[in-house]
Amino acid sequence: MQIQLKTNTCKLVLSDGVKATLSQHKPDRAVRLDFEFNGAGHAIVRVPVAIKLPDNYVFQFAVAGQSPVNTLEIKLLDQSTDNVWWVNRPHFAFSGTKQVLVNKARHFSYAWGPSKEPLAEVAYIDLTLTASTGGKGSIYFSDLSFEERPSASKAMGKPKVWASSSRKDAINVLDGDDYSLWQSGLSERQGLVFTFPEVRELSAVLIDWGDHHARNYQVQIKGERGAWRNIDTMIGAGGGRQYLRLPDCDIKALRLVLRKSSGGKGYSVRSVRFMGLDYAPNANEFWRRIARDHPAGFFPRYFDKEQSFWTVVGVSGGRQEAIINEEGLLELGRQTASIEPFIHDGSELLTWKHGRHEQHLEEGYLPIAVVKRVHEKLALEVKAFALGPREDATLYARYKVINRTGVKQTGKLFLAIRQFQVNPPWQFLNTPGGHTPIHTFSHAGDTVYVGDSLKVRTLSRADAFGATTLATGDIVEHLNYGLLPEYGGLADTRGFGSGALMYSYELDAHEEVTFDIAVPYSRYSALHEVEDALAASKREWRGKLDKVGIDIPAAAELNATIKSQLAYILINRDGPAIQPGSRCYRRTWIRDGSLTSAALLQHGFVAEVREFIDWFAPYQYPNGKVPCCVDKRGSDPTPEHDSHGEFIYMVMEYYRYTGDKEFLAGIFPRILKAVEYIDVLRQQNMQALAARDHRLEQLDQAPAHERSHQHLHGILPPSISHEGYSAHPAHSNWDNLFAMKGLDDAVSAALELGEDDQVLKLVTIRDAFRRDLLASVTNSMRFHGIDYIPGAADLGDLDPTSTTIGLDPCEVFSALPQELEQTFARYWKFFQRRRDGEVDWVDYTPYEWRSVGTFVRLGELEKAHAAIDYFMGHRRPRHWNHWAEVIYRDPLTPRFIGDAPHGWVGSDFLRSVRNLFVYERDKKLVLAAGIKPDWLDKGVSITNLPTYFGKLSFTARRENAEVVYQIDGSVSSAIDLAVGTLSCVAGKGASSVTVNASVKVTVNGEAAEIQDGMVSIKTLPARVVVKV
Repeated sequence: MQIQLKTNTCKLVLSDGVKATLSQHKPDRAVRLDFEFNGAGHAIVRVPVAIKLPDNYVFQFAVAGQSPVNTLEIKLLDQSTDNVWWVNRPHFAFSGTKQVLVNKARHFSYAWGPSKEPLAEVAYIDLTLTASTGGKGSIYFSDLSFEERPSASKAMGKPKVWASSSRKDAINVLDGDDYSLWQSGLSERQGLVFTFPEVRELSAVLIDWGDHHARNYQVQIKGERGAWRNIDTMIGAGGGRQYLRLPDCDIKALRLVLRKSSGGKGYSVRSVRFMGLDYAPNANEFWRRIARDHPAGFFPRYFDKEQSFWTVVGVSGGRQEAIINEEGLLELGRQTASIEPFIHDGSELLTWKHGRHEQHLEEGYLPIAVVKRVHEKLALEVKAFALGPREDATLYARYKVINRTGVKQTGKLFLAIRQFQVNPPWQFLNTPGGHTPIHTFSHAGDTVYVGDSLKVRTLSRADAFGATTLATGDIVEHLNYGLLPEYGGLADTRGFGSGALMYSYELDAHEEVTFDIAVPYSRYSALHEVEDALAASKREWRGKLDKVGIDIPAAAELNATIKSQLAYILINRDGPAIQPGSRCYRRTWIRDGSLTSAALLQHGFVAEVREFIDWFAPYQYPNGKVPCCVDKRGSDPTPEHDSHGEFIYMVMEYYRYTGDKEFLAGIFPRILKAVEYIDVLRQQNMQALAARDHRLEQLDQAPAHERSHQHLHGILPPSISHEGYSAHPAHSNWDNLFAMKGLDDAVSAALELGEDDQVLKLVTIRDAFRRDLLASVTNSMRFHGIDYIPGAADLGDLDPTSTTIGLDPCEVFSALPQELEQTFARYWKFFQRRRDGEVDWVDYTPYEWRSVGTFVRLGELEKAHAAIDYFMGHRRPRHWNHWAEVIYRDPLTPRFIGDAPHGWVGSDFLRSVRNLFVYERDKKLVLAAGIKPDWLDKGVSITNLPTYFGKLSFTARRENAEVVYQIDGSVSSAIDLAVGTLSCVAGKGASSVTVNASVKVTVNGEAAEIQDGMVSIKTLPARVVVKV
C-alpha cells in the first residue's frame, strides 16, 4: 500500500530551537524538509494514516538530500500520540541519491508511552530528523509504503543444494549427521549453492568442516531477483566450525565459492546450518552463541547472561575514561577495545571463571581500582588509574603475577585485546554495550595500534604480539594452547579482530612480577614509569579529597565512601560539564548537575561548580526556559519543568558558599528570565484547565465533581519531570517544589543585590505560587482519598523518594508536618518489610539515600541509620564504594543498571550523609543531629567543612559519662547543637524531643539550657560537655 506524502495532509512538528519548512517536490511525489538546528532538537513530518497492524509487516520509505550526519527515525503512533514505537538510525549519512530504508516489524521497538504493548493500530507515522551533528540542510522523503508480510512464525522449507563436484553427496551437509559429509573433487575451485523454496531472513550460517577446510572462500547471496552479491571474503580461514554472520536482508539463495584448500586435496564439509533471526538478531547475540560453544571463562561474563559490576578510571574532568569490571576486564575508553588477562600455567588456561575475585581501592578510597584474582597456585592483580591533564590524560594498568606456592612456577601472562566492552549488552542508552568492532591491528616496537586511534604502549617489554580474526579463531582459542596467532597485524571488514600481548614469567617461591601498559588518550599525552605515575596520581587525589576532613573511626567504610564518591563525580565530568556517568548518561542534566553541584560545594569544590555554571548558563533559551539537558548538540528542548528552578537554586547555592556578589549580579538577568518562564508555565496551566472545563461543559461529558481541578490550580503543567513520568507527563510535585525553591532563591538574590524594583514583583509571584502549591497538596490528598503527599497531583501516587526534596533542599513541606510524617511512616513500613524479606522485590534505585537526610531532619535517628546500613550493603562491589543507578535483589540479574558509579546517586548520598554532621535551617546551623551515639566511643572529627555561614570544624567524643564537643571555625551564624539523641526518652520529631532531666550541659564551663533537644551556641570556639 502506497502512502501519499502531501504537504496539505502532513503536519510539521518542531521542537524549540529548530527552524524548518515543508514543501512539495512534484517530480517524485516527495516532500522536502528544509531545516536548521540551533543545538539539539527535532523536525517531524507527521503523516496521518489508518493502518491495522498484522503479525508481520514492513514500512518502507526513501530519503535523499543534503544534510550533516544526524539521527533519522520512523515512528508509529496511536490515535492519542502518547504510545510510540520506532526505528532509530543514529549517525545517518545522507546522500544526494535515494536511499530506500526497509523497516520490518521486528525492527520496531517501544520508544515511550503508558502502554508497552505493541500497537494494534497506527494513526500517524512520524518521519523524524533529530539533531546529532545538527546544522542545516534539505532532505526529501518519498515512496512511503506499507506491506503485510507472511507470519514470521511460519515454518520455512528445506533448501536444495547443488555442488560443483560429488553432487550426490552434497545433501549430506544438510542431514544433521556429523559422520556424513560432502567431499569435493581435488580441484581448488569448488562451490556449494543452496536455494530456498521461499525468500528467507537468516542471521547466520554455521559451517562445520571436515579434514580439509577452505582457507580462502567467498560467501555470496541472492534475492528473489537480481545478481549474486558478495557479502564476505575469508582469507586464511581456520577449520572446525566457522561462524558467518549475515547482513539484514531477504535471501533466496546462498553460495559458498571455495578457492583454496587447507591440504590441497579438495574440501570436506560435514554440515552447513542456516540460522533464523532468533539465533543472532544482533552482534551481541551472535557472540553469545559463539561463547556457548566454548568453555566457560573464555568470553566475558555477560555472555553467560550474568551481571558484572564495574567502576570508572580517569582524571578529574577528563575527556576520556576507562572502566574496569570486577573480574579485571579493562575497557580502554568509550566503546573501544578491552584488555582481558589470561594466564597459561603450562597445563591449562586460567580465566576469570577459574579464580576468586577481590576488589579494593588504593588506600581504601582513592579512585585507583584494584582487582585480585586468586587461583590455587597463582594470583593475578590488576591495578588501573589515570594521570595527566584532562584533555591529554594517560591510562595506566599494572598486571602483577604472584606465586602463592613454595615452589617455582613458570608460565605466560596474556593480555588479550578484545572486541568486547566492559559495558554489557543490556546497557542501551547513549553508549550501547557489548561487542565493539575492531577492524585493524598493527604492531611496531612497543606499541600496538588498535583501529584508527587507540594505542596500547607496552611499558614492560612484551615477548610477542599476535592478532587474529574470527575466521582464524578468536584470540582465546589460540591462548588456550599457550600460543599466539602467527600474524602481528590484520584488517577485518567484519570488525571481529582480536589480539594478545604475551609475557613469559618464571617465579621462585612466593615471588611476584609486574607487567605495565599505558594507553595515551591524545598525541600530547605524557608517559611515565608506572611507579612514578602511581605516586603522582595518589598525591593529586589526596590533595583533592582530603581538604575537608571527615574521620569516623567507628564507620570507616562510610568515611571512605564519602571521599570515593567525590572522586567519581569529578571523574565523570567531561571538562566543565557535570555528568551522571561516563557511558549511558554521558550528557548533562541540570537536575543532576544542580544537586551534584550542591554536594561539591558542601565539600569544598567551588571552582568546579563555578566552571560548570559558566559553561551551562549560556544554553538557556531566550524566553528563559532552562534546558533539561545539554550535550555536544546543544540544548535539549524536551520540556522538564523542574529545570528552571534547579538552575536558580544552583546559582544561589554557589553564592551562599562563596558570597561572590559580582558573579550573582552578572547572572541575575538569567534568574529573572527563568522566573518569568516559570510564571508563564503556571499561567498556561491555569488557562489549559479553564479551556478543558469549558469544552467538557459544552459537551456535557462528565459530572461536575469529575471536572474538579482544585488540586491542579496554580501549579505547573504536566511534564515528564525527573523522568519518573516518561510514559505520560504528569503534574509532578518534583517540578513544583523546585519551582518554589527557584522562586524563593530569586527573591533572595534580588534582596542580596538590592534590586528593590524586582523584589516586590518576585515576592508576589513566589507567595502566590507557595499558596497554590500547599493548597494543591492538601486538595490532592482529599481528591484522591490518600493520607500522604502525592508524587504527582493528578495521579495521587506515593513517591517518598521524590518527596524528600520538600525538606532538602526545597524547604517547603515543613509547613505540612503531619502530612510529611504520614508519608514517611508509610515509606518506613515498606522499607522494613523489604529489608526483612517480608515482601518480594526485584529492584530499587538508590536515590532512596535521600530518605536518610529526611529522617535526620525529622529527628528519626534510628531510622536514618537503619537506612544507611541497608544502602551501604548494596555497594557493588562493596569496596569500590559506589552504587549503580539500579540495585537488583539478585546481583547477577542481567538488566540495565545505569552508569556505575552513578553521579546523581552519589550526590544524593553525599548530601544526605552531610545531614548527620551539619545542616542549615532558619539561618542557623544544626550540628551533630545524625551522629550515632555508638560512634562517640571512638570519636568523630570534622575539619574545614563548608557551610552557608563559613567553615566549621568540630570533634565529638565520649569520655566516661560525658560527651565532649570541641567546636571551632569561621561560622557567622548561631549553632544549634543536637544533644537530644544522646538520651531521648520520648518524641517523634526534632521539634518534640524530650531529654532526660538528669542530662546537664555546659558551654565553655557555663551551664546551658536544652530546648527541643538543642543547645544554642553563639560564639566560637566552644567546648560543650554533656553529662549523660
